[in-house]
Amino acid sequence: MSKLQHMIQRTNLRESVGHYFLFNLEKYIEDNNLKYYKDLKSLYKVKNLEEVQKILSKFGKVVYTAIGMYVEIENAIILMDVSVDDEDSGLYVHLEFFFNEYFDIKVKEEYFTKELEEFECKETITRVLWQFKTKEYIDSVSIYEVNTTEVHDESYPYIKEGLDNYIQRFMDSDETVLVMVGPAGTGKTKLIKYIMKYMANKIEKVVKLMNDNILADDRFIRKIFSVAYSTSQETYNDDEFFIDFVKSDNKLLILEDIDYNLRARTDGNTFMHKLLNASDGIVELKRKKIIITTNLENEQKTDKALLRPGRTFDVLKTRHLNKEEAQILAAKLGKEFNLNKADGKYSLAEIYNCREEKSYTMSFY
Repeated sequence: MSKLQHMIQRTNLRESVGHYFLFNLEKYIEDNNLKYYKDLKSLYKVKNLEEVQKILSKFGKVVYTAIGMYVEIENAIILMDVSVDDEDSGLYVHLEFFFNEYFDIKVKEEYFTKELEEFECKETITRVLWQFKTKEYIDSVSIYEVNTTEVHDESYPYIKEGLDNYIQRFMDSDETVLVMVGPAGTGKTKLIKYIMKYMANKIEKVVKLMNDNILADDRFIRKIFSVAYSTSQETYNDDEFFIDFVKSDNKLLILEDIDYNLRARTDGNTFMHKLLNASDGIVELKRKKIIITTNLENEQKTDKALLRPGRTFDVLKTRHLNKEEAQILAAKLGKEFNLNKADGKYSLAEIYNCREEKSYTMSFY
């Protein structure tokens, strides 16, 4: 009995078409002893599934169902992760290999990369490894996204030096942590997405300049910029979460909305011990950065050790824009916006979407 079948039996789950697909996939992997794993650090853009089948059929037997597709080849299997591009109905395809000791993954990887070169997505790709805690262990799901985030300096007028200069200083600094403090709607998530895009593009340029001196792992960074992400309280308290980040090729760790976890260790906060060790402990995080966000109004209750010089680059206090700042940003975006709120506070979402945010109250009585 496979692990999946055992899990279904133990938890009394109802078997679905998806489960049968995975049963067959697991059986092939187990029968051929495909105990190793490797993924191609690229996304490939195609018109439709038929084009995917045509490309990959020359490599082996394509197994195609309504819920999944993989290719059986000698001593290996290629699993395809397909996502849809809503803009032009194209498809983004990510390839993962399961293989055994008789499969030369280095040679095959170069071969597949060359064969699929014309379909390689040239846009900035971010791979977000979203981690969460199950009852027994930390699990994760990879989300691949074409990062087209555009942000103007006028969105954050309190960053006087400009966004690009600020982010570059963060990248160049010896400090590991950037803390964003501010109420919801002040653009923390949007700024993080732009930082991801900026870092990915900068690393790509550096790698190109290095030419023959490129390290193997850096050669792949320019293809897909990998980020670890979590909002799970249980995940934060597990050593495995931080160990995975240190060992992985993820260059950025994003911890969003962790208000409770930033309190002092004297309050019994075990998470802070792990974070401090990961951000500036015995293990050096070469070129790795951590971004923390909180909706707290200020950082007064945050453990002082986190904010000390040498560990934290900056505590960026995000805020709503006032009427004048909102007018400047709206003009930059070429949008007309009715600026007449009584409190004079405007979120970035309001200005970008040209509509005033409203709050609602709900009653079930």
